[in-house]
Amino acid sequence: MRTYPILYIYYRYFHLPKIGKQIQAGVSILLLILCSFAVASETVYVSQTSEQQEFNHAILYFEDAKDEYSFEDVIVLDDTVWTKNNTDMLDFGFTTSAYWLKFTFKNKEAKPKQFILDYAFAPIDRLEIYVLQDDQRSIEYSYKTGDQQPFNTRPIGHSNFAFPIYLETEEEQTVLLKISTEGTLIAPLSISYEHLFYKQHTLYNLIYAFVFTAMFLTAIYNIFVFSRTNEKVFLTFSIFALSISLLIASQSGLAFQFFWPNDLPWLNRLTPFFAGLAAVTHLLFSFVFLAPSPKIKKLFLFMLLLNLVVLLLAPFATYVSNVKAVLGIGMTSAAISYVLGIVLWSRGNKHAKEYCLVWSLFIIGAVISASIRFGIMPFNWFTEYSGTVGAVLTTVFMSMALGDRIRTEKQNRIEAQHVAINSLKMYQQLFENTVEGIFFLDEKMRFISVNPAFLSIFGYRSQDALPLRKSDVLETLFFNPVDLQELKLELREHKSTELEIQLKKTDGSKFWASLSVRLFSNSNNKDARIEGSVIDINNRKLNEDKLRYLASHDPLTGAYNRREFECLLSQAFVEAQKGFAKSCVLYMDLDQFKILNDTCGHPAGDILLRDLTQQMIGALGTEGSLARLGGDEFGVLIKRGSFDTFYRIANAMLSLVSNYRFTFQDKVFCLGISIGLIEVSHESESIEKIMSLADTACYLAKDAGRNRIHIYSAENPELQKRRTEMNLVTTINNALENDLFELYCQEIMGFKSGKKRMGFEVLLRMLDENQNPISPDSFIPAAERYNLMERIDKWVVLNTFAFLAKNTDLIVKGEHYSINLSGQSMTDDSFSDFLISCFSKYKIPYQNICFEITETVAVTNLSFLTDLMRKFQALGCSFSLDDFGSGFSSYGYLKNLPVNYIKIDGAFVLNIVEDKVNSVMVRSINDVAKALNMKTVAEFAENEQIVETLKEIGVDYMQGYQIHRPEKMCGAQNTSS
Repeated sequence: MRTYPILYIYYRYFHLPKIGKQIQAGVSILLLILCSFAVASETVYVSQTSEQQEFNHAILYFEDAKDEYSFEDVIVLDDTVWTKNNTDMLDFGFTTSAYWLKFTFKNKEAKPKQFILDYAFAPIDRLEIYVLQDDQRSIEYSYKTGDQQPFNTRPIGHSNFAFPIYLETEEEQTVLLKISTEGTLIAPLSISYEHLFYKQHTLYNLIYAFVFTAMFLTAIYNIFVFSRTNEKVFLTFSIFALSISLLIASQSGLAFQFFWPNDLPWLNRLTPFFAGLAAVTHLLFSFVFLAPSPKIKKLFLFMLLLNLVVLLLAPFATYVSNVKAVLGIGMTSAAISYVLGIVLWSRGNKHAKEYCLVWSLFIIGAVISASIRFGIMPFNWFTEYSGTVGAVLTTVFMSMALGDRIRTEKQNRIEAQHVAINSLKMYQQLFENTVEGIFFLDEKMRFISVNPAFLSIFGYRSQDALPLRKSDVLETLFFNPVDLQELKLELREHKSTELEIQLKKTDGSKFWASLSVRLFSNSNNKDARIEGSVIDINNRKLNEDKLRYLASHDPLTGAYNRREFECLLSQAFVEAQKGFAKSCVLYMDLDQFKILNDTCGHPAGDILLRDLTQQMIGALGTEGSLARLGGDEFGVLIKRGSFDTFYRIANAMLSLVSNYRFTFQDKVFCLGISIGLIEVSHESESIEKIMSLADTACYLAKDAGRNRIHIYSAENPELQKRRTEMNLVTTINNALENDLFELYCQEIMGFKSGKKRMGFEVLLRMLDENQNPISPDSFIPAAERYNLMERIDKWVVLNTFAFLAKNTDLIVKGEHYSINLSGQSMTDDSFSDFLISCFSKYKIPYQNICFEITETVAVTNLSFLTDLMRKFQALGCSFSLDDFGSGFSSYGYLKNLPVNYIKIDGAFVLNIVEDKVNSVMVRSINDVAKALNMKTVAEFAENEQIVETLKEIGVDYMQGYQIHRPEKMCGAQNTSS
């Protein structure tokens, strides 16, 4: 007899000599009475009374909470540790504990028999079985298996866990069974004869083979239908059917047996994954099948997103968390979609009726099956297979519903065809009788068809007179070939356009037309066609031009009137406020004009004004705009120029009028003109103030003696600037002659995938005769004004190349040395030859040199510069567009400018953290550069906050003091220019 723990405690602590024998006997009797209530195991008598015998009530178990007991520990445990099962099915629910089960078999047959012990719950991580010898201490034989071990470790190849038990007649054997799993722990145990087990096993496989075949064929059928109809509902349903079949296979253990018997790490992930996939595809199918309203669509999309998040996070969570999340959210989503289906059904959606009826079977089965995992319902054959039965019935009936939908949609298409035919007839009548010219072109811009109105507009006598399917016909209808090219470009970029252009009739006469064109094409840009319409608006356009001219021009002289002049000045004022180049207003008043009017009359004065105005307009050309402000007063607006330009034009007007001679009735008249000059800059207060000050300057010129120019300026800073620049010319020439320039370099770094250096920018510094540094902002403008930049650029190139030739270890593959070049150099034909000779002389790889040009230079010399850039790019050089955003800032020319890098102007970058406008500008420039496959470089990365903001925007490279302070290129100033 085994020693009970209570008796052990008694003998260990109370069986002492000093306690009387009577007391000891009483305590012993009491303990024996208590031990009589200890759990005793029951024997399971195996016979042919049934094909499969369940013995759950004969099972003893205890919880191994920390999974720390071994077989040797368990066999010495007292019976009081064990708990007798009083339920039809051992169901421990979600648990992390291990459990030991104990039961005894006895063969009541007249012969020895081979029995099969069946553990009919596939998802068990670890399972250990020990068949004990008669002494209840030794192992006769044992097995260790589970779905965390390869399938071939199982004693019997079955999707469940089956173990052979051999019993002699009247033999009794005790079995210990240890089970543990990550998730629900259920122990449906039964024992049956070997031949009956395999008979049932065969039936089991046949049933599931039928289920999988039905589900698989249904999925294949719906995929086939999808390939023929391109209806997404069939594709989503087929994926759902496949995921459900895989879920059933995984949950039943058949997938582990036949499909992936060795893929142990993924086994516990597959069941929640297939369940989540079924939930996602169910929602997709419901979304497509029900075609809900926009509000309900949002709810569907939200549920779909929630299920996708759970599905994607499944690989990173525990099995228990996965099962709870997937089943909980999946069941909730199914219930919500079912309720939404009922709502749509109540609103007259006939597809929702079929949906609700068919999905009722699936939802009921899924809820019952899932409730086992949560311990809500007991484990039995009905609850275990309810989900499978519901899935099969739903798949079959839903396939029938989809087939009915195909028939319905076919009828709807036939009805739609009849409606389309009637609409086509109506369109044909409209096409033939409308006064608007309609035409159709193919992808090669060849005419396919035109209506009679089109023929009439262009002067064709009949349809036969317009050649179809010829590529050059359309070109003959455009008066300006450039308009056709712009039209093609618009269609490529925007697919449609509306414009008013000049077209040409068959007799060669031009006319204004309103043209509307739209491009239609499929995803592969095949079988494209162009549809368009044209309306003759020539008369309207001519009238509009006359009205527009009269509204903006002086009727006597043909110059702009005061109203239009102030509009032009307003534009210049806005540009000046934004920091663009300065503009200038010349306020001019004719001297001695009153004498002519008094002597010869106003008709003579009108003739003089008309003639003199045309000469001034001709002299100005495109450099300025002339307006008659009133009487003999004129105004000239000169946009975006320098003071020298302003003064030169003013002096030209002065000379023109001074040299003008007017003859009337044998009388010759000489005139003069007083001119007030005022600059329009960011310091200007308003348009009215500018005009007032210009008028004042004009009167000051008259007061000073007439026929002269007066420059309005409180301190006359422009003249001071000119004197300063003239002094700098001497300093620059001295620096060129005596090597007083210095070269520095600053790193340009990228941070997208770790720090990766793009290269260096070569920076120029100048020293005066006393070795004091002079800022480039001071001497560069003077050098540009007095044509010294080409000499400076050559000095920089020669000394940079000489430095690199002496320090070849600094030439790293994939890194650039960026050299700034001026507009004077880039537009000089000989400078290209100079660069080639430098590369040849110093053996510098073309790939390591990048030339930087400003956007102002690029825009003003676009055609010439493009050819030059392509020439050196073909050799391996790179080009960078410097200070982008500070000049014209036009994105349009970037498409035709072959630069590799865009350097964002530092004025935007410096305040990017505090100024939202600057942040938006930088982001916009960066986005456009990416769209054009150009890299971006941000200047003035002066602190960590700026660097982090630029990283967030996605700028490719950065340059500034936070990255690297410029370093002197030692030994680079010894090459003569």
